[in-house]
This record gives sequence, structure tokens and C-alpha cells, in this order.
Amino acid sequence: MKTPKILTLLSGGIDSLVLSDLLLKEKKGTQVAIFVDYGHKAAAQEWRAVRAFVRGRMKIEKVSIRVGGARLKSQLMTGYLKDRAFLPGRNLLLLLAAGWKACELKADFIAVGLRDNAEFPDSSEIFVRHFSNLSFMAFGRQLTVLAPLMHMTKADVVKLGRDLGTRLLISYSCYMGKRKPCGRCRACEDRKGLV
Repeated sequence: MKTPKILTLLSGGIDSLVLSDLLLKEKKGTQVAIFVDYGHKAAAQEWRAVRAFVRGRMKIEKVSIRVGGARLKSQLMTGYLKDRAFLPGRNLLLLLAAGWKACELKADFIAVGLRDNAEFPDSSEIFVRHFSNLSFMAFGRQLTVLAPLMHMTKADVVKLGRDLGTRLLISYSCYMGKRKPCGRCRACEDRKGLV
């Protein structure tokens, strides 16, 4: 029986790094990683964190997607703290990019470090289930989304990461994209006091 191939979305944040280490520990399959640059402010810093994390462990591929004409206001895109954190369709776009890559690499699974959060409706368990259910129609093959952190808090994920030996300090979790995290955006607030 062939070893399943898992395409893992790595963002450089705590959740995705812990997810990757969890998959490695559980030996559920061969992991192939991608990073998606969708034009967000933190792309360069996140890419730096991802490359440091995977060095000597696995290959990583960067996928760039640009959607012209959309002017959605989100801290992720504008860098303004007054804007909300939620970027409509972001996780759908990430899973779409992962689906394309999974088809190319003949992977049956997409792993993503989503955690259920009412502020981000595209991070919910039902969203993940619906995407998995639509995958055959969208990609011509069944893809299953793995989201093992779904029901964990950020504190739970950090504890799991410590237990797994994840290098949490190399992660990057600031929407502003500066070398030094701002400490005030939604991502920095989520991380505060945990790492």
C-alpha cells in the first residue's frame, strides 16, 4: 500500500508549524508543504519563518496568487489596525491553491492549521467539511482536508507545540508585516503571553 501524500499549508504562524510537527509525529503520510502569498502585508516575514522552519526537514514551494480589482479592507491587506481582521474568502483561496497543487502532486489530503473561531467563519468545521465535499466537483478527484487543531485554543496549540518540540520562536504572527511584530493587531493579540 502506498504512503498517502499530505499537502500542508504553512503560513509561518504557530498553528501551521505545530500542525506540521503533529503530522510528522503521527506519521500519517509524506508531507509536502506550500506557502501561499496572496499579496498580504506579512507575506515576506511569513515566508522567512516558513523557510527557517522547513530547512533540512522538507521541501517548501511558494505559490503566488493575485486578485486584481478587489479592495477588501482587512488588517491582512491594508496594515491598518482600524480595519477588521477577517479577510472574506481568504481560507477558500488558500484551500483552492492547495487543491491545485494537490492535483499536480497527486496528494489526497490537504492539511491546514485552522481553529474554529466565530470571528472567522471560513475557519469553521462546517467550512472544512463543505470544502472537502466539493473537492471532487472542483478538482475532479476527492481531496480530504485535515484540520486536527480545529477545536483547540491558541494556548492548547502552544502547549502541544512545546510537547512536540516545535520551534515556536521562529514563527511569525503579525498582520502588519514589519520585521518586529506590532503587538497590537489581531494576530499579535492572539499570541500575546503565550510564546
